[in-house]
Amino acid sequence: MKLPLAITLLALSSCATPKSNARAFPDGTISVTCTMNINACYERAAQVCPQGYDIAHSSNGKSAQWNGLDFMTVEKQNILIRCKADASTQTKNQNPS
Repeated sequence: MKLPLAITLLALSSCATPKSNARAFPDGTISVTCTMNINACYERAAQVCPQGYDIAHSSNGKSAQWNGLDFMTVEKQNILIRCKADASTQTKNQNPS
């Protein structure tokens, strides 16, 4: 009887792990969306923009998500970022060869 409970808890905990994704827009901004934890957004932003980034906008909210057994409330965070260019890229853009 304890085994089915352990399997159920394991399945539910895997649904609650933070997830993130990034989507680029033509104007150069990048939308980073994550669930459960805003730190997942910041980690994803650092991966997308290794030279750093500026946050243009941030928001959060809740949504319902089906976990296979029932609906659960999921926290969603979103940050809109612009990557900082490194110095060599800025120099090349200002002084084309």
